[in-house]
Amino acid sequence: MFARAAGKLKIAKRTGWANRFLPSESVADHSYRTALLAAIIADYAGLRCDMNKTLKMALIHDLGESFLGDWDLDSTRLYGVSQKHRLEVRAMDHLCSLLPEPLGTTYFDLWREFNQGSCLESQVVHLADKLDALIRAREIEDAGLSVGVYAEFKKSVDERRFNQKLRKFYTQLLRVMEQ
Repeated sequence: MFARAAGKLKIAKRTGWANRFLPSESVADHSYRTALLAAIIADYAGLRCDMNKTLKMALIHDLGESFLGDWDLDSTRLYGVSQKHRLEVRAMDHLCSLLPEPLGTTYFDLWREFNQGSCLESQVVHLADKLDALIRAREIEDAGLSVGVYAEFKKSVDERRFNQKLRKFYTQLLRVMEQ
């Protein structure tokens, strides 16, 4: 059943934190805040994007991890981006096959569109995804549990290409976070 498979995200840990011996969170925790941030970004930045599509993308962007587990940057480098993507496609194909048609195809296509990053909605979700990790890194540093993890994640976001409105939102958020 689709909902039970998705529920596995509640126990799937985000490995980037665990591999640094830092307090981890579940992929479901991450997906929730990513969806919330995506809605806020779309509204605040005054973007003309489809909110329904944006939120669905945010909610399913890591759904394949219910079978694969979370791959951090080191794991992805070790096994390769193409290998990770190939496995995610198979996992998402299976998961979406658990939904009645045409819903299964619709959700699979939405996930694929997110990964391509070509539409405005996917760009919003990609920024929200990165911002969730950046905010989590800041929370960890503010708790005195690590030094340097925020700068590491900030560098990762800084290197991403976003359109002008998304970049402006990110810059404004940084001002608030770094006060």
